[in-house]
Amino acid sequence: MTMTATGSRWSDQFVGRAVMVTGAASGIGRAVALAFAREGAQLALADRDEAGLAETLRLTGTNRHWASPLDVRDGAAVAQFVSEAVDRFGRIDCAVNAAGISGPSATPLADLAEEDFDRIIGINTKGVWLCMKHQIPAMIEAGGGAIVNIASGAALVAVPGSGAYVGSKHAVLGLTKAGAADYASQGVRINALCPGFTRTPMAMGSLAAMGLGEADAAATAPIRRIAEAEEQAEAALFLCSEKASFLAGHGLVADGGHSIV
Repeated sequence: MTMTATGSRWSDQFVGRAVMVTGAASGIGRAVALAFAREGAQLALADRDEAGLAETLRLTGTNRHWASPLDVRDGAAVAQFVSEAVDRFGRIDCAVNAAGISGPSATPLADLAEEDFDRIIGINTKGVWLCMKHQIPAMIEAGGGAIVNIASGAALVAVPGSGAYVGSKHAVLGLTKAGAADYASQGVRINALCPGFTRTPMAMGSLAAMGLGEADAAATAPIRRIAEAEEQAEAALFLCSEKASFLAGHGLVADGGHSIV
């Protein structure tokens, strides 16, 4: 499916809003960026993949947006990115922290290499914490905001052979709840999105590494299909929207029913 940035669905509530998206070069991060662009937001886009990031920026179709390479494990770089976003747009109203990796698949926990564990936790967990660490003060200064951390269905249940990934996403959900408990009273709503199998390069690559295909993934959910990245993007926009104004510390599960059976 070709993603574009046209056709409003959210009654102009995001028009002119400043939105930071990490992991914007592909997958759910790109879909989120294009959905916000469609709604008239101003975007600060980040990813390590410079070519993919440039393509996302091109797909947004306007000059309202800014993109810069970013390794979310680098605290000084994250602080600089947030600072520059505030300088450019005057504030950050919403942030979607989608940067993440899957790591080795079908690798039992005790067989996982230490460097792989450190890399997965560094990007998936520390990266989310560092982004929140710098996004939250910027939002408080601006009078409030909404943060969505992209977790996973693996934040709720174990996936055999993916111990570090499972641990990293459980931690994202925990950080989301802790952040909400600390800052909801100051106007910063922090929630998480827990996607199930979604048609992204990362997810499809993980399936292939396990010797599985789309039909295998679809068969695990009552809805009997996998998600499109655009569907997850709409869920992220909901969590950022005024329609979710009383949600804080929530993990919204968008997995087609996979976790209920």
